[in-house]
Amino acid sequence: MNTLITYDIVENIHKEAKQTQVKETMKANGYLDHFTKSGDSTNAVHYLPNTSLVKIDTTPEQAKIDLDAAVKKHGATLERCFAVGFEQGKYVAIPGKAYAK
Repeated sequence: MNTLITYDIVENIHKEAKQTQVKETMKANGYLDHFTKSGDSTNAVHYLPNTSLVKIDTTPEQAKIDLDAAVKKHGATLERCFAVGFEQGKYVAIPGKAYAK
């Protein structure tokens, strides 16, 4: 199963730094902030909103466990999150543009 997880970190004076740290930890664990739609002849890359990540072959439950661990590692506080499974090709999206580095 593919899983999309979206979340918010509690706002404080270090929100941006904590969000970046949590996201980088999740990415190091195989989560992506973009993906290519399977079977799409255009090979369009879909860039997700800033605090949304996707991981192929994981469950929503595992994604929440992974996010909790990343949040704890960086001393952040999770305000909210939503994780849902999906099938490739069974969604609607606006691909967006790559994030500036």
